Amino acid sequence: RILHQGEGAEARLDGLILADENQVADTHTRIDHLVPDCRSFQQHKCIASGNSTAVFSGNIVVHRDARGTDTRQSSRNLLLSNKARIDAQPQLEIMNDDVSCKHGATMGKLDAEELFYFMSRGLQEAQARKLLIYAFAAEIMDRIPIPNLVRSLRESMEGRLV
Repeated sequence: RILHQGEGAEARLDGLILADENQVADTHTRIDHLVPDCRSFQQHKCIASGNSTAVFSGNIVVHRDARGTDTRQSSRNLLLSNKARIDAQPQLEIMNDDVSCKHGATMGKLDAEELFYFMSRGLQEAQARKLLIYAFAAEIMDRIPIPNLVRSLRESMEGRLV
């Protein structure tokens, strides 16, 4: 939970779920804008394979006194099997009209045309899938300032989700 209590405060909240086999991953966030001129940016991505379930419930609340708030919330999700399930619930509660707020969610599978493109250039299907999965996750992973954590995430993805 993030509380914007100081005028002009800014927060960025990124999340990445890698769910496989029979795992259940459940993420809940809340950002409260209590005072004027604060900003928040939230990007959450789920990658689900096998028989896994991933849930993202993100709530951004803009309170009555929070004029000038600028907030963006995005939930982008990638299903790698027909049995995997993702439940995305980006939510906005806005109690002030002098704000800029956007939110949205997307859900999809690997793009067949992108797979074909890489395979037509000599990659095997498994290599092409891995490349597209890494590219999907890279937007979040590239913002992590801890190299050992990024390395650990890449190793975790290796073999699990392809």
